[in-house]
Amino acid sequence: NGLIRQNLPELRGLRVSAVGAEPSPCNRHGRLGESLRAVPWVHRVDVPGAGHGDFEGHGIAIYRRACGDTSSEETSDRYRRAVVREVAACLGPS
Repeated sequence: NGLIRQNLPELRGLRVSAVGAEPSPCNRHGRLGESLRAVPWVHRVDVPGAGHGDFEGHGIAIYRRACGDTSSEETSDRYRRAVVREVAACLGPS
């Protein structure tokens, strides 16, 4: 989180998207997402019900235990699709 915030000024000329999960101990209770609201050129997408481990794969035990991640497989799929859409949007037409 700190590294992303610290380096945002250098990324200003790029398309930047952030796909957010629900606040949890693993994402510092959503602090980065909150701070990104003050950066208008970063496109934000929040996936309701998403958990910290959804991008890595649904049901990974460490995320269930450490973060209290309770997202469903359907939500994990929705989160991964949102990430892929945002990457495609940042890359632009090929």
